[in-house]
Amino acid sequence: MKANTLQRKHKCLICKSKVFSIYNFGKIPLVNSFSKNFSISNKKFLLNLCVCKSCKVCQLANTPNEKKIYTNYKHSSSDSIDNLNHLKKLSVFLKKKFKKNNKILEVGCNDGSLLSLLENKYKYLYGIDPAKNFKDKHKNTNNIIYDFFDKNIKEKIIKKFNICKFDLILGLNVFAHFRDIQNAFIQIHDLLNDNGKFIFEVAYSADSLFSGNFDTVYHEHVFNHSLFGIEYILKKANLNILSVKKLNTQGGSIRIIAGKNLNNNSKIKNILSVESKNMKLNQIKFYKKFSLRLKKKIEFINSKINKLIISKEPILLVGAPARGVIFVNSTNLKKYKNFLIVDDSIAKKNCYFPGLKNKISDWETLKNNKNKYKKAILLSWNYKNTMIKKLVQNKFKGDLYLFFPNYKKIII
Repeated sequence: MKANTLQRKHKCLICKSKVFSIYNFGKIPLVNSFSKNFSISNKKFLLNLCVCKSCKVCQLANTPNEKKIYTNYKHSSSDSIDNLNHLKKLSVFLKKKFKKNNKILEVGCNDGSLLSLLENKYKYLYGIDPAKNFKDKHKNTNNIIYDFFDKNIKEKIIKKFNICKFDLILGLNVFAHFRDIQNAFIQIHDLLNDNGKFIFEVAYSADSLFSGNFDTVYHEHVFNHSLFGIEYILKKANLNILSVKKLNTQGGSIRIIAGKNLNNNSKIKNILSVESKNMKLNQIKFYKKFSLRLKKKIEFINSKINKLIISKEPILLVGAPARGVIFVNSTNLKKYKNFLIVDDSIAKKNCYFPGLKNKISDWETLKNNKNKYKKAILLSWNYKNTMIKKLVQNKFKGDLYLFFPNYKKIII
């Protein structure tokens, strides 16, 4: 199906207006479809990045069924040391801010890493996640609902937990994933106490996508959020932004605290002003210019990749993150075969890298073949310092190439 046909068919997921197609990546595998079955890991779906001409909410057209993505999910919060450190800092923040008798619900609780960090203070901890494969990792499955956060979720919560209202609802890097995000925020509103808080983190498009880091565009990220876009969607659910904080995670994120109360926070106004007056994210001409800029960046990256692969030398791919799957499959790297791919995840080991015929190996494999690889590409660039330490520990000596946030070669 051609991009212009998709553009006519797809209506904005928020306001049902027409959309502008920023960039059509073509057919791309699901970024967490790591499988020992080649046909599963290489099944591809169209990835078309759009923006609404009316409300300017950045979104994908025609995403796959959520059950294909989340029922058996390969990404675990505990796979990354850097992510665990971030969760530890967040848990300290939450423990200072919220009382020990507060009822807490985490939407998209994944493997339970954050809930585990909170359990030494809070008794009333609950989670929701559609990935049934995490059951073995959860300490208390009685406090987890293995299902999607849909319009029926309140009934399921009341039935299983005998609770209808929460003092705190959390969601880390999940509220870009909901195709029906409007309904999700309405459910949050209904589940929240009048003075309760809704704290969530999402990749921030102004710092990630619109700075040129297109590797955050994948099927899970139905939305690439700006602050004014989130504010617009929250208000439609009668929720208000109370505070916002920029974070370094995910290549640039924001933490939002929302609730039913009103608040005039100057920091919120400042960020909204930058988005509208400086960046002009509220004008369609910005997205038209960005579309051209994105095409040029991908052309530049391909020119550098062509020079790397022309010698047909073996290349080390460092990390197998979701962003890496997009990077490989949207550039000329997908045409190359001579790779060793190393990653920390036990769940991904010996699985095919989506879009390639190569399987994921561990760091020991690199250590045993340290003299074979003289060129490496860092896919997990948002954990650069940690990955460089691992390369040194495993005796890699050669050139490490980074393509995000900017092109760079590091000699190790």
